[in-house]
Formats: sequence, structure tokens, C-alpha cells
Amino acid sequence: MPDSRASRRVRTIWFVPPVAAAVIAALVGYRLTRPAPPPPDPAIVAAIRPIPQPYFKLYDQHSEIVRLERYVSRHKLLIAFFDGRGGPGHSPVIREIRQGLVDLERTGAVVLTISAARPAENREGQSRSARFPFPMLSDVTLGEHGKWGVLDLRTGEPREAVFIIDRLGVIRQAHFGPDRLGAARDWAAELRSVR
Repeated sequence: MPDSRASRRVRTIWFVPPVAAAVIAALVGYRLTRPAPPPPDPAIVAAIRPIPQPYFKLYDQHSEIVRLERYVSRHKLLIAFFDGRGGPGHSPVIREIRQGLVDLERTGAVVLTISAARPAENREGQSRSARFPFPMLSDVTLGEHGKWGVLDLRTGEPREAVFIIDRLGVIRQAHFGPDRLGAARDWAAELRSVR
């Protein structure tokens, strides 16, 4: 008796489930035997994000308003939050920036620093120790510290941090002090690597 088309179809259909099961088993076996990729560094994942908005407008050490929007889309930025309680001359972040300023400026970046100190305190610290040829901005209310994630949630105290920002306004690297702050040479290398 010759095979009909229906019986050939039925025989063909019987092959589909075992073949599909074999393919699925092979894929599952392959997936289980592959080593898992290392989890991403949470600091790096948190770092790559847009600058918090609205962009800040803060007073500098000369009591003049500095607007962040003036720099975004035009310059790479290094924004450093420093501890202003002892004056800028006592801040390790400010010291590091001053020592590496030539290299930082060669990258084409603009350096802005922010603390909770008042403009007069930053101005006094500048005249007491040395000149600081970059804006030292005042965030007395700690509003920007909160938006940028540099407030200790337990104590409410500001933390030191350095942000590397590309011309599009995207934070590419974030370093939080004191243990992961890095040095000016690291920041300069990161600035050179972003557009």
C-alpha cells in the first residue's frame, strides 16, 4: 500500500519533538558549562550616567555665579567635590589638582571644584596658602552634593569625589574618597580617553 501524504506528514511531525529536545538540551549544556562573565564593577556602572539636572548655578570664591550649562557640550570636565572645612589648602583633592593641573589642562578639560564652604571661606583659604586658578564653588545647602551622590547617607556629611565628564555631559568615571579617589595622573589619563 503506497504511503499517503498524510502518513508522511505524521512521520515527519514525530521527528520534530525529539530534534527540538536535543537542540534545547545542547544549548542548556553549553550555557551551563560556559564560565559566567565577571559582574560589572558597581562603581563603573554607577558612573556612566548623565550629569544631574537641572545644571547647577553656584557662587565661586569671588562671589560670582558659575553656570554648569556654560561648559556642557563645549568642554570635557573634571568636577571635584572637596572637604572645605579646613580651607582649600588642607584638602588632599585640591592639593592633587594643583600639582597635576598642567596635565589636566593639556587634556582640554575644565576643572571645577565644589565644597560646602562659603565663598568668603574659599577666598580666604586662597589668599592664605596659594592661588587656585580654577573655580572653587560653594554648595552651602549641600543640594548639589545630594544630587551628585556625594553625601554620606548615615551622617549627612559631604564626601570627597572626582567626576570625569565628556563633552556630551555624560559622567564617564566617578571616584569616591578617600580610598578610591585616585590621583591627578589617573584623572588626566581618563580625560584623554573621553571625547
